[in-house]
Amino acid sequence: MTLMELLPPSRWGDVVRRSDLDALEARMDLRFRIVDARFETIDARFDALEIHIDLKLEATIEKALNRSIRWIVGTMIALTGPSVAAVALITNLD
Repeated sequence: MTLMELLPPSRWGDVVRRSDLDALEARMDLRFRIVDARFETIDARFDALEIHIDLKLEATIEKALNRSIRWIVGTMIALTGPSVAAVALITNLD
């Protein structure tokens, strides 16, 4: 009786029935399924974006690598002639 006197006053409308909790659980489950579906959609979009970025990055790196190789090979070829000429000149001086 003492415990009941310490509780705040309430009406029968404030009492929750098991069916109320079941209905709330069903609504919450539906909301969570909707949220999960949205997250799956967002995850799929991020995956597609990641693939797109990877392909672009790979193409950019390949382009830069090819340009660097051409410059290196070109420079080596350009320097080979004068180097050979300098060696020939030095060996002819002896």
